[in-house]
Amino acid sequence: VGYQNNLIELGKKINDSCVKLYLVPQKCSYKRLGYIDDITSLKTSSNYYQFITAIKLTGNKYKNNMKLEVTDEHFNIYRNTFSSFGLGSSTGIDLENESTGIKGKTIAPDLLLNLSIGQYDTYTPLQLTNYINTIATQGNRYSLHYLKEVKNKDKTIFTYNPNLLNKVENSNFPRITEGFKEVLYNGTG
Repeated sequence: VGYQNNLIELGKKINDSCVKLYLVPQKCSYKRLGYIDDITSLKTSSNYYQFITAIKLTGNKYKNNMKLEVTDEHFNIYRNTFSSFGLGSSTGIDLENESTGIKGKTIAPDLLLNLSIGQYDTYTPLQLTNYINTIATQGNRYSLHYLKEVKNKDKTIFTYNPNLLNKVENSNFPRITEGFKEVLYNGTG
């Protein structure tokens, strides 16, 4: 959401902290992470970085104890972006009755912050796989499948060809990929 809506200055460092909205308990990362940028925020799983991004999406700059006005549109921007990566939408898997998770119905400032870190709507393990695959393929979201091919003795009688569901256009995939590599090799992964 941050990259696609030009809310992130690439490489700009901010000091990980806590967000305190009016009438809402303080929200923080799991620990103080020091100075982080877009890549290290992925590496260290910074909630604060995502909270600040969500606040920017509303057209505001964070101030302690601020009143934050949020709308359906702010939630929809997150959900549409997440959906383009496979979260909250059908994966196209070759099984019946696929669940698309549960979408929260309440619109509130603290819930937008929760949504920004993936802790409001729910997603299935298959959707998480679709999300990671979309990042790994630099934005190509393919349908998932269990069946690769059917053989009759030595002859292949059916081969499954994945369907391209959509293409996520984002020039920052190298930074996202770098952040994910950092998670695995040096971060919280």
